[in-house]
Amino acid sequence: MENPVEKARQIIVSNRYLALATCSGETPWVAALAYAVDKDYIFYFYSAKNSLHIEHIKKNPNVAFTIYNSTLPSDEVDGLQIAGIVTQVKLIDLPRVIRLYYEQTFPDEIIRAKWKQPISAFKDVAIKRFYQIKPIKVYKIDLSTTEVDRRIEISLEELCRYPAYSHS
Repeated sequence: MENPVEKARQIIVSNRYLALATCSGETPWVAALAYAVDKDYIFYFYSAKNSLHIEHIKKNPNVAFTIYNSTLPSDEVDGLQIAGIVTQVKLIDLPRVIRLYYEQTFPDEIIRAKWKQPISAFKDVAIKRFYQIKPIKVYKIDLSTTEVDRRIEISLEELCRYPAYSHS
């Protein structure tokens, strides 16, 4: 039987996009975003400061997101549901987060050099910012039952014992 915590780690590192759900009052929204993750399972993404999901986050930083491989057949799919809190990445942390994001998103140095943006693209008058999601709860699909879809909670403390990446 597979270790659900190790499987959660594997789902995170083998996928590149998360579906972020936000809500402001009565208006829900979902945005598909590329992400990077550090060894403590803090997730990073960037977006325009005036995007709908960021406008929601400014009013309500509590979010939920899911990560799964949508290309798998239904009998093989596995995924995560995560609740967390979003904050903007602090200026002091921006160089580290930019490096982490582009190294994970573009592992090939030649391709990374083509896409990587300078720190100036994410501060001062720039229209984009990096954000981080600190998970509060993590759930994985319970594959032990086929009668009805269920989920099991994954301990964040235990998940951190399985670092997503050795360098972050």
